[in-house]
Amino acid sequence: MSCEDPVKLAEKKASEYEMVYHGCAQATLLALIEALNLPRDSAFRASTGLSGGMGLLGYVCGAFSGAVMAIGARFGRDFEDFFQHDPAGKRLIVYRLVREYHKRFVEELGSCICKEIQERKYGRSFDLTDPKEYEEFVKAGAHSPSGCPEVCGKAARIAAELILEAEKR
Repeated sequence: MSCEDPVKLAEKKASEYEMVYHGCAQATLLALIEALNLPRDSAFRASTGLSGGMGLLGYVCGAFSGAVMAIGARFGRDFEDFFQHDPAGKRLIVYRLVREYHKRFVEELGSCICKEIQERKYGRSFDLTDPKEYEEFVKAGAHSPSGCPEVCGKAARIAAELILEAEKR
């Protein structure tokens, strides 16, 4: 792991990954996996469909979803916990952290809904499932530094701060 501050590293990587490779959920999740040395498994692959507000539908922001996955990767229950009925209450810990993450995310970005974030950033929302609308979205700056990469960076920073705070408790 880099000597760089993990919070700043997560923010930087999430922004860069979204700008270069696109896919807000995976960009945010991978940045947090790398910056905080979270477990690598099928979660990254599973996050593919979360981008663009769940399959480009504009619902819950993919960056938000990717960060929630990172919180679960760090503090969530494993298979043994699941089948033992979660004796340590890990599920409830994650729920509490996700609620706190949601509060901080919405305070900074105004919403955790992709279409609403688009409206704030670009003055309108786009139907990302329509190729012409998607092209307009890209032309409006979707993958420019101040577009979705900025959202991914902020999502990763907020999550990294929360995860590191929770580890100290």
